[in-house]
Amino acid sequence: MFGEKTMPATVEFLSTADAAEQLGARAWQVERLYERGLLPEPPRVGRCRVLTERDLPTIERALRRAGYLE
Repeated sequence: MFGEKTMPATVEFLSTADAAEQLGARAWQVERLYERGLLPEPPRVGRCRVLTERDLPTIERALRRAGYLE
């Protein structure tokens, strides 16, 4: 109907632990990538990094380059 507002598509956000679990790594390994400057810092909510599923391929490549994944 005219004037009806539609909701934008939702985006699922991931923590570093969620991302690590999906990629078969440990949370500290993903965190270390950011601490070592191997990946640019993502947005944060408080102390928590906010990742999306679109970030997973980049994180996976960085984990492999760092030797955390085979």
